[in-house]
Amino acid sequence: MSVSESSQGSVREPAGGGPGGWVVTLLWAACVAAAAVGPYVGTLGNDFVFDDRPIVLCNARDWRHDDLIQVLKRDYWGDQRIDSLYRPVTTISYVLNYRMGEDRPWSYRAINIALHAVCCVCLFGLTVALFGDRRLAGLAAILFAVHAVHVEPVAQVVGRAELLAGLLATAALWVYVLDRRDRRTTPTWRYVVVLALAALAMLSKESGIAVIGVMVFYDVWSLRFGRGAGGDRGEADRRRAG
Repeated sequence: MSVSESSQGSVREPAGGGPGGWVVTLLWAACVAAAAVGPYVGTLGNDFVFDDRPIVLCNARDWRHDDLIQVLKRDYWGDQRIDSLYRPVTTISYVLNYRMGEDRPWSYRAINIALHAVCCVCLFGLTVALFGDRRLAGLAAILFAVHAVHVEPVAQVVGRAELLAGLLATAALWVYVLDRRDRRTTPTWRYVVVLALAALAMLSKESGIAVIGVMVFYDVWSLRFGRGAGGDRGEADRRRAG
């Protein structure tokens, strides 16, 4: 076996690893989702708090009649002129939520919990793509899922902006890493997906723009340590040695 073959085989395992590998991956993903949902089930019975009231209750009278085009013309706070934030993706999610469950707090929190769970599963997939280790990815995603730093964005309805931005940014980075890992030298359809997800993250909350910097950091990290573009660290080491 050549040096490059042994280095490739030892650094990264396949994402699926055959039928059995996919079963293990799905089991880990289910554990991550359960860890994300479990701590927040008890919040479903809580009422609106703090900024939930001006965002949902005060804007609900407009959401009954406005179409989505009219919603896109308003800022995040509606007609209350509290701020000049523009978060159309988050606002549209509130409108759709209201039309399904009106002003019932549990329906908004259920969506928040679901978004948190999906984000954690995306983080699991991203970590597998980066390191090729399902156990590492599963444990890291579970730790992320249960960390107390997420209580405010998940339990408060207005935390949806952070949840949407985090989910879309993580998904964008995941697709980007998969594309780079496959040694793509020219733009592919995945780049369109990455740009769309990154744009939606920024339109959910301004902090979503950070995903662009993370992608740049990933490229620099990949070039420096020989990771990411297929995981062939041995080839990068040989280039440096030569």
